[in-house]
Amino acid sequence: MTERTAFTLAGSLVAAVLGWVAICSWRGLVEHPAQFSGPALVAALLIALVGSAGRVLRLRWYAVLPLQLVVVTVWFHHRQRADDLLGGWVPTPHGLAELFGQVRDGAEAINSYGAPVSASFVDAPVYLIAVGAGVVLLVDLLACGLRHPAWAGLPVLVAVTIPISVLDGGLPVPVYVGTALGFALLLAVLEADRAMAWGLASDTRGVNKDDPVLRLGALGAPALGIGAATTAAALVLSLGVPVGDGFFRESGKGGGTGSGEAKSVSLTNPLVNLRRDLVRNDHLPLLDATTDASDPTYVRLTVLDRFRKDAWVPSPRSLEAADAADGRLPEPEGLSPGRPGSSSSWDLVTSRAFRTTWLPTPYSTRTISIDDGDWRYDPNFLDIANVDDTPPTGVGYRLTAFTPAFSSAALDQAPAPPPDVLETMTATPDLPKVVTDIATEITAAGKTQYAKAVLLQDWFRSKGGFTYSLAPAAGEGLEQLARFVTTDKVGYCEQFAATMALMARSLGIPARVVVGFLSPSESSGTDLTYTSDDLHAWPEIYFRGYGWVRFEPTPSTRTGSAPNWTRGNVDRPDPALPTTTQAPETSAPAPTAKPDAEVDPVEPTRSTSTPVLPIAVGALLLLLVAAVTPRALRNRQRMRRLDPKADPRADVEGLWDELRATCLDHGIAWPETRSPQMIADLVADRVFRSDTSSRTAEDRAVLETLVRLVERARYQERFEPDELDRLEALEAVGRWSDLIELAVTTRQARLAAWAPRSLFAGAGRAVAARNENSLSDLR
Repeated sequence: MTERTAFTLAGSLVAAVLGWVAICSWRGLVEHPAQFSGPALVAALLIALVGSAGRVLRLRWYAVLPLQLVVVTVWFHHRQRADDLLGGWVPTPHGLAELFGQVRDGAEAINSYGAPVSASFVDAPVYLIAVGAGVVLLVDLLACGLRHPAWAGLPVLVAVTIPISVLDGGLPVPVYVGTALGFALLLAVLEADRAMAWGLASDTRGVNKDDPVLRLGALGAPALGIGAATTAAALVLSLGVPVGDGFFRESGKGGGTGSGEAKSVSLTNPLVNLRRDLVRNDHLPLLDATTDASDPTYVRLTVLDRFRKDAWVPSPRSLEAADAADGRLPEPEGLSPGRPGSSSSWDLVTSRAFRTTWLPTPYSTRTISIDDGDWRYDPNFLDIANVDDTPPTGVGYRLTAFTPAFSSAALDQAPAPPPDVLETMTATPDLPKVVTDIATEITAAGKTQYAKAVLLQDWFRSKGGFTYSLAPAAGEGLEQLARFVTTDKVGYCEQFAATMALMARSLGIPARVVVGFLSPSESSGTDLTYTSDDLHAWPEIYFRGYGWVRFEPTPSTRTGSAPNWTRGNVDRPDPALPTTTQAPETSAPAPTAKPDAEVDPVEPTRSTSTPVLPIAVGALLLLLVAAVTPRALRNRQRMRRLDPKADPRADVEGLWDELRATCLDHGIAWPETRSPQMIADLVADRVFRSDTSSRTAEDRAVLETLVRLVERARYQERFEPDELDRLEALEAVGRWSDLIELAVTTRQARLAAWAPRSLFAGAGRAVAARNENSLSDLR
């Protein structure tokens, strides 16, 4: 292995590992991070090997990058079995479309579900693999392809800031240390490679200088030492930063818990996950309320109205400025005007440990006044969400609620739902046949929508042999759903609510899932406290004239008695429609048995479910590439011109072309048709007119040395310069590049660095003029 090959391979491998370590910071985004980190490492190594091979063959970056993309795409296509043609090794249009679909679905899961995303969403790791490969490609391109290793730190920085912005924890120490050391080593290897190209000596005493691998190790050891020292110093200094539970914070103060551990609950994802195992027992106070309501149970956060793949999700919310949650709110969907019921007043305040984008409210809320934040309601669902960049905590608000009165007989006689509700609220995926068969069997005796809903509820609560438990169930997705209703029959509120709503929809009954609080854990008269243990999920069924009506399939050990309108008393008449408000029939207060805290509701979107974070990151990376590419290309061009060549004439012409490019970049005229001496005189006159330039005889002398060497290279029949001539010419180019930069304004210097004109001027005119001058002078 030659020295050049060793350095090229080492640089590519270090860049690949650096990018991979950075994306390992995403491990908290999914339930089983090895599902993406392992394959991402394979992709990173493929990128490194293909990139180093292309550079050893002296291919340009714009040829190496497509090769890397092709190889990674073929491997990715084969791994995902997007198409079975020749074992999946031949990407077909159908296979590529399938692969893109998997990545798209994974992006939707990552951007919709609370972290860590369950393993049932098999496409979530696929998306992370694809994005991770993109990060590694960008690091490899900037560091090794464009030879600008310092800029390679930007995609690494973007990668490690993504989890910091969406996860509660900070950057893992191994990732922090790994990226710091990897970046230091990358700079060392690439700069050493650049130095070796000039034949510069390095401090490698005691190392066999004929062995490139040993020389590489000797050069990398100081970089690792410096990186380790700076990383350790940064870690020590970070202990004193007053963020979170800092090193100097006293336990029990500043939000601590007495043990130095600050706890909080974040409800930013309103999705009920069929497989999620979030068994918490923190009993953290989240909501304080004072109310005159006779039944302060079932305070909701938001509504989940669509079932996508393996879980219930909210449809896009319309949170317009005109729908500010301030004053009177619209009537609930489907509720007939004048329906009797009872009103209650509420005075509530969220805990400062409760970071929620959804405001807890009873259903339905008629008027509301909120002290802090920009809160808006969705007209279709009447859930209230915050649209500030950072939702406030400790929010106080007051509201009046209305509870309609209805009976089992009234619901049993309700007309059929309107077509638009049936179309949107009965949609289901391809459920396992056993699930639909059971739903049909247990509701066969029901003649109406209401009777079937009651039979479903009773089957879950008492007749089906189900047991309430927070223990995680085996399996995942719809397969686990089938086991839940056939053999396992053990679950918690999310599974009961989600499964009943799905079964109802399979029977053509409009249903949805709601998440919120079941009942207050603590009460003192009219003062109530809802804690993290009170989080709950339940289904709602639509009845024309009554709107969305709550059912409760979760067993009584968790929820107490079922709602009285679901107990099958169909002989009870519907209340009349008096002009005065009547007291409602209320269910008995639920017991304070330990509720489930596994509900992890999602941040609302204003109008679309498009994954905003990946688009923003992608746009940022594209802008970054567009901004740094001209500078990187110019640096790469400079290194190629200054690199020693086998042909002495080409070596000298490269130095002369570099001086020409520097002049063009800084706006200094370079008359192509003039002789080298005349060009040098014009450039010197222009530079020396500047007050900021140095005016020494030595400066002009080194330029004359370069001119004489150029003339000899063009006109001498036998041109054999010695090493001293080349070093003097190299010194001339370096010195005059500095003088030229000093001779122009700061704005011109910045334009020369970031938008070099020489990249677009081309060398064709210079070569033609050079040949013309050479021939005319020889005549």
